[in-house]
Amino acid sequence: MGETRMHQYDILFQKANADLHLAARARQLKDEKIDNATLLFHLQQAAEKYLKALLSLNNRHFEKIHDLDELMKLCTTHHIEIPEYVKSFTDLNPFAVLGRCDLVSDADIDFETKAGLLTQFGEWVGERLKQPAKGSLPNENHPGF
Repeated sequence: MGETRMHQYDILFQKANADLHLAARARQLKDEKIDNATLLFHLQQAAEKYLKALLSLNNRHFEKIHDLDELMKLCTTHHIEIPEYVKSFTDLNPFAVLGRCDLVSDADIDFETKAGLLTQFGEWVGERLKQPAKGSLPNENHPGF
């Protein structure tokens, strides 16, 4: 029996979806013990992983970074198209792993708006994962083949 291995971009995409779903479900609980900064941390993680999935799909190397600005610059440098609204995710940067323990103000970030845009971006990335990346060869393990 042949073993089917997942590609890095598929794993990143699934984990991004999980972060987004977790944040949305936690928000629905309206539990006062779950602060907005924790929810925004998961939105930042989703944005980061969606961007890394795109880079991985296009066989582009990325360092172990959490900065959404830097990940977007890498996409631009490598001619990887991203929707214009993705630039609005940079205000999630303070909620990244490295800054999670700091006191960060979340007063200016509307959770529902960001979650909606991230849902849209996740769907957009998902559509790209169904297609071979530019310059790549079709692969039998790639979704859609």
